[in-house]
Amino acid sequence: MSHTPGPWTVYNMIHAETGERLTPTEIGEYVKNCVSVNTENTDFLFISAEKEDGPCDVCHVGNGPDGPYNARLMAAAPELLQALEILLSEAPRSECPVRAAAISIAEEAIAKARGEA
Repeated sequence: MSHTPGPWTVYNMIHAETGERLTPTEIGEYVKNCVSVNTENTDFLFISAEKEDGPCDVCHVGNGPDGPYNARLMAAAPELLQALEILLSEAPRSECPVRAAAISIAEEAIAKARGEA
């Protein structure tokens, strides 16, 4: 098994009927329903981080069969972003089409991670 292939997209959780952002109570109900619907895999995975003022939930990954793989990929995202930034800061521009394509993908990924794309 592996992670869910990309591209991945970020969405706000919007109420289907009102068009408004979901409240914390509604999100809790959504999470409860997601867990109770999936009887094969009851793990409900979150990504969290330690901040100066304590632990912080980063996101919910889901409880489908790809959940553990997606969670590992997402947990590695900060280090992957840092590695791309370092590599691009040192990478000379090249006429090699494969290298140019890789650099372009890396630049697009960094812009997406920064909310610039």
